[in-house]
Amino acid sequence: MKKLKFFLIVTMLISMCSCTKKEPYQQIEICMDELKEKIENKESFNFMVIRDQCDFCQALKNYIDLTSQEHDGVILYTIDSTDFGFKREKEEDLLTSDTEDGQALLNLCPYFLYTPSIYTVEEGKIVTSGIGFDDLSKTVSVWDLDSFVDFNEAQQVEFWDFIS
Repeated sequence: MKKLKFFLIVTMLISMCSCTKKEPYQQIEICMDELKEKIENKESFNFMVIRDQCDFCQALKNYIDLTSQEHDGVILYTIDSTDFGFKREKEEDLLTSDTEDGQALLNLCPYFLYTPSIYTVEEGKIVTSGIGFDDLSKTVSVWDLDSFVDFNEAQQVEFWDFIS
């Protein structure tokens, strides 16, 4: 009988622990100094670069708003690059910037070109990128960090799968 009571108590405790609710999805806007600090502290996280007047950013925002309640425990940091002063002379050139924040982002992500761009950081090192957002398939284009994305060759991964 004691074994049965012990078994029931352990089962109840396990059930209670497994039902613990995670924090709801969070999207936290940060500045470049905060991003650099997180990287210097060797943290692991995802961050997304967005900008005003970006139709793809808006489509992704709408998708997140509709589906975020299904993704408890996910945190996504965002950086608004609207005022980062990006430009390039020729199509094959890397972006340049005339702002400190823009230059800092390009130092971290030299092949940054499109918004939204989502980056996965593991122990302070950027390891992969998800570029753009396809509103029909709800995917981002996964690409390496050493060249501009080729949307025809990139692997398409569902947004939530990419950041989870």
